[in-house]
Amino acid sequence: MGRLLATRRPREKGDRIVRCEHRRAIPLSMSSPSPPAPPYTADRATRELIAVTREAVKWTGTWRAVRGASPKGPDEEIRVAHLALSFKVGGLERVVQALCRAGRKYGVKSTVIAYGEDGELREGLPREGTDTVFFPTEPGVSPALGFKIAQELVARRIHVLHSHHMGPFVYGALASRLANVCHVYTEHSREMYDAPRRELIGRTMRHFAHTVCVSNELALWRRENLGDDPEYVPNGVAVGPEPSPAARRAIRAELGLRDGFVAGCVARLAPEKDHITLVDAFRIVANVDPSAQLVIVGTGAEERRIAAHVEALGLSGNVIMLGSRSDAERLMVAYDVIALSSRREGLPLALLEGMAAGAPVVATDVGEVRKLTSGGCGQIVPPGDAAALADALLVYARDPVRRAADGIRARERVVAGYSADAMARRYVQIYRALARFGDVPDI
Repeated sequence: MGRLLATRRPREKGDRIVRCEHRRAIPLSMSSPSPPAPPYTADRATRELIAVTREAVKWTGTWRAVRGASPKGPDEEIRVAHLALSFKVGGLERVVQALCRAGRKYGVKSTVIAYGEDGELREGLPREGTDTVFFPTEPGVSPALGFKIAQELVARRIHVLHSHHMGPFVYGALASRLANVCHVYTEHSREMYDAPRRELIGRTMRHFAHTVCVSNELALWRRENLGDDPEYVPNGVAVGPEPSPAARRAIRAELGLRDGFVAGCVARLAPEKDHITLVDAFRIVANVDPSAQLVIVGTGAEERRIAAHVEALGLSGNVIMLGSRSDAERLMVAYDVIALSSRREGLPLALLEGMAAGAPVVATDVGEVRKLTSGGCGQIVPPGDAAALADALLVYARDPVRRAADGIRARERVVAGYSADAMARRYVQIYRALARFGDVPDI
């Protein structure tokens, strides 16, 4: 295959013509033997697949390079397309939304492309000035999707494609090569590396994208296990004015919550989030404080199982399942603590949003959570330990003074190191460096 893709020379006497299915004549020399082929590694196979695909697109007349279209001045607009699996509201999708919002003041024009699940964000993002594109696809691999995404990138004259999670990375690697645009990949967690083929994809990422990790723990894991050197850019959230008691009362009334201790949990209802352990812990809390309530925001494959478990434990009056909420961040002010019982995480956006609203954290010791909550911002417990989780929740249920003090420290921690503005500025620096723009414009 390497010879087929080699730079063609003028035809000479003695050459023969090999006709391929595309009916293009390619001269192959018969005058000297070919050198032995190098070992056929996964990296070589991937590079040749990309090369063949690009050649195929050229031959069918659909290739249009955009090299040279990027403006070079520091005040010029840079166009970025985010590629995600879903328009459903989840932590990853809200990171993308925060990047689109915060990036505007740094001259970024954003488009969000999704292909798996439609959802609320497809209509919500345009109201904030972000374009959206949805490609409905069936479950499984869709080879044509990479071409469709590439055509969208060319049509919109995108400078940088930013993919999030492994599936979007695979399609983004193909689309970015076809459209000849820069590619940034953000790793949000390492839960997808559960099969050798996925680990192999992880090892090849550095050849196709500038890799970024949302937590230092995740970056260290990639260095040790996948052999690359990703950049670390922590997630960030918008930090508004300090919430008032009146705002808290209003949100609680809107949700139908009674007075008393309220814990909030915002996460996909997926096995790795381990909501069952959280519900088990809250049974202990409710036995001590019958007025205590747990608000669960999110949808997912575990929804029916969790709802049945709540019913079986007799907690229907204590556990409120709100389903998917596009305004999950707005509701954070209603919670006394923000809770998370995950078995695996990177840097959970929900914890940052709760902390920004003045809520201390009760969470499992996974990913970057311990670092995030150090210095009196919350309570950390081992994963899967319902009794320890209950004890940590009861610390705050019984002591409103400590709860308030830790909540203040939690908000200060987010303001100091985990703001959406800081996150967006660092990503914009990456975008502009890759696309050879000038420096980030001063604001």
